Amino acid sequence: MRGASAGLSSALVVGQLPLRPGGDAAPDATHGCKLAAPPAKPVIGDAGGASDLVFVMRTIDLGDVPGTDGVPGYERLGYDLDGKCTRGGDPSTCVNPLPPGPDHDGVGGVDDALGHMVANIKATFGQEIITSALVNDEVARGVLPPTSILHISGYDGLQDDDHVDVEWLFPVLPKAGDGGDAGADAAAMPPAWDGNDVWPIQPPTFMAPAPPDATDAGGTVIARAATEAYVSHYRLVAKFPDGITYRFWHLSVSFYGAVIAADIIPNAATNQFELRKGVVTGKVPMRDVTALIPVMTSKLPGGAPLCTDGALYPTIRDWMCGFPDLTSKEADPRPHCDMLSVPGEDRSRCRRAPSRHALSERNRPCRPRVRFRRRGRRALILRNRGPAQIN
Repeated sequence: MRGASAGLSSALVVGQLPLRPGGDAAPDATHGCKLAAPPAKPVIGDAGGASDLVFVMRTIDLGDVPGTDGVPGYERLGYDLDGKCTRGGDPSTCVNPLPPGPDHDGVGGVDDALGHMVANIKATFGQEIITSALVNDEVARGVLPPTSILHISGYDGLQDDDHVDVEWLFPVLPKAGDGGDAGADAAAMPPAWDGNDVWPIQPPTFMAPAPPDATDAGGTVIARAATEAYVSHYRLVAKFPDGITYRFWHLSVSFYGAVIAADIIPNAATNQFELRKGVVTGKVPMRDVTALIPVMTSKLPGGAPLCTDGALYPTIRDWMCGFPDLTSKEADPRPHCDMLSVPGEDRSRCRRAPSRHALSERNRPCRPRVRFRRRGRRALILRNRGPAQIN
């Protein structure tokens, strides 16, 4: 596949995402809090366009590292996802009595509970399990594939385009299976990031899971393509269907309200398009997060997954259940928080390869059994779902 049309090749160079009051922030007239949000769709006619661009996300930032000013990264990374700014006086949209709870948004109402959770793993358990630095190091060494590939087509190459097409694809290593163990490390081939790296990709569809509010049974096969995508003042905004699989490190979850935004800039000096200041945001059901406990604990020294019958499982589960800050039941007057806000940032360049095989299921190292999620003082039994969710 060509990197782009009109003689331009694609490169992805993503840095930190500053909150820009005049761009990605909208004022809250009630409390004066400027809510961090992607720009609105431009008001223009059908711009058309023929550019065909492919970008690979080279690194990811979960917001687990504080800035030089000491402000936690998770308070600045991402967008507002619920239309509230609790630090400006708004009430939270849901109830979670467990600490830290949903009552303190980041700057501009930013919601990043995942970053908050990851940043507190070592302080809570005395051992790092997943960090942005760990993920980026394994990708750089070729032990893990990059987090994502974006395929952008139909772009007019100008500052505004009211419609572009965006596919959100998952690369895998150019050999059978996923990386992450000693054998994969020894055989790893570090990417060159020169625009000529080739990765197979997973199928460009996913099977929609049952939604968190249980309004339907799921099972629909959906393309991994944006439901709406546009460019406004050289900022790409792409919105994806609910339930789309989101993968980072060895973890896969169902993503709701997923948005990818990044500055897309034609660089005359390098004759390339570049993506800068990229961010991925959305929310994840806590049922998916607690299901990852066996995967995360299997990466600790010793490599034994902690399953639901393990003595420490309730302790880790209950710690996780303090971080949900959003709800799937927005129509309820004061619903329980059952969703976790998730942002991340990325960088890089590549050439896409055709799909050769699908990633094997790696999110289920324990034998099939029921798993539990805390809901206030009650435990809700959730049955394991099949591998059709990992596409």
